[in-house]
Amino acid sequence: MFAKILTTTAAMVLATAAFAQTAGPAEPVAPTVAAPAAAAPAAAAPAAGTATAADIGVQPLDNVPSPNYVAWAWDSNNYEIDAAKIALRKATRPDVKAYAQAMQTSHETMQASLQSSLKNPTREFIPPTTRLSPANAALIKQLETAPPASFDNLYLTQQVAAHQKAWALNKGFANGGQDEALKTLATTNVPMIEQHLADAKTLNPAAAGLASR
Repeated sequence: MFAKILTTTAAMVLATAAFAQTAGPAEPVAPTVAAPAAAAPAAAAPAAGTATAADIGVQPLDNVPSPNYVAWAWDSNNYEIDAAKIALRKATRPDVKAYAQAMQTSHETMQASLQSSLKNPTREFIPPTTRLSPANAALIKQLETAPPASFDNLYLTQQVAAHQKAWALNKGFANGGQDEALKTLATTNVPMIEQHLADAKTLNPAAAGLASR
């Protein structure tokens, strides 16, 4: 799955599994009973780029002015990059570290694409500050101070919520943005964000519920 993220990032250019049981004395053989019917398999996640608001758990943000899209997408990417770097240092599970590496690579590429979209012959946006918003700075502080035993859960829970917000921003702007270059960028970002979110949920299904509270 991570190969899929990295492949998507390289071409363009994106959240926790459950953290042994010793055999006991032999038990008397129980009478044979009919096995219960197998549970129906869980529905597969929608293909990246086709998810609906119901699939994601949030509504697209409508009527976002272009300067706001630039500032919020910039801040989102910076948070993702900073969070991934911390996870590469502190995560205890190899699959979480792999996810963090994929997030750093993907969001660095997304940020570079955003930066290159700030200026064209008809208009120019001033690059936003590199300082994180207060909300994202607080999330980074949580990661920095989290004990090792709880870090992986915290990181992936943050990833679910962060990618839900990123989807709302990019999906809304892809649908109704006024700047064509930024609208194209947002449209390109949506399937990658959906894949990042799906991967975070796969690593820790419980994170999806925690992030929505």
